[in-house]
Amino acid sequence: MDYSAAKFWFDVVQTAFMAFVSVYVWWTTRTRATKAAIDRVDDRVTGHETRLLLIEQHAKHIPGHEDLGAIHNRVDQVGQGVRTLEGEMKQINHTLHLIQQHLLENGK
Repeated sequence: MDYSAAKFWFDVVQTAFMAFVSVYVWWTTRTRATKAAIDRVDDRVTGHETRLLLIEQHAKHIPGHEDLGAIHNRVDQVGQGVRTLEGEMKQINHTLHLIQQHLLENGK
């Protein structure tokens, strides 16, 4: 039996097998996430979760449709009150102007 030929073919088979195993390991682990990558994603998710909780808490205090209607009615009432005060102030100004005219004409 030729041992040098058998050793040669054994080395060829062993090299081919090692190449196959190397390609197989590379192929199966190329998409596997590392612990560091998972930690980075987990930190980002935690940050987003915190921000979402804050938004939800603030959204609870936002007035709804009925609340906005009540606010609108109240603003209208305040506007009507301001118009009433404006009219009264014009009347007061007119009365004071008449008093001043009377005092100026009678003072002569």
